[in-house]
Amino acid sequence: MKHNLFKLSFLLIVVMLIAVGCKLEGEQKEPPHMQVKINEITIEAQRGSYKWQYGNQHVVADAAAPFQIAANMDAVVVPAGESASILFTDQSEPEIEAYLWEETRSGTLEVDQNELTLPVETGTHIIEVFATWKAGEASYTFVVLVQ
Repeated sequence: MKHNLFKLSFLLIVVMLIAVGCKLEGEQKEPPHMQVKINEITIEAQRGSYKWQYGNQHVVADAAAPFQIAANMDAVVVPAGESASILFTDQSEPEIEAYLWEETRSGTLEVDQNELTLPVETGTHIIEVFATWKAGEASYTFVVLVQ
């Protein structure tokens, strides 16, 4: 009887450890990466500052401002007023806001269900996408040259 109780207890502990391990493995330790698709063009956005929670861990990562991140990026040539699809590597669809930057936020861009309307004004534009999930939030930067 004691032997059966021991086996049952051991089996229960193993099942619980597997369940906890699977749960933790499925949780992301940081926000996903982001891509911007404009027609046939794909832009890899640079992730900036973020706050993220997984399990009982809370992570806050500080980064340079979008205009500073953009200084190390090449602008991608796009047509004026195009629509851009915002895609995340985990296929999530967080709440999204989009901003134009100079040395500070200088305006907002229209976003509708992960579709962003790019500026119609010609020139170089620094764009920040700010995404919010249940697990946290993150800032992403990319640069376009509207022609």
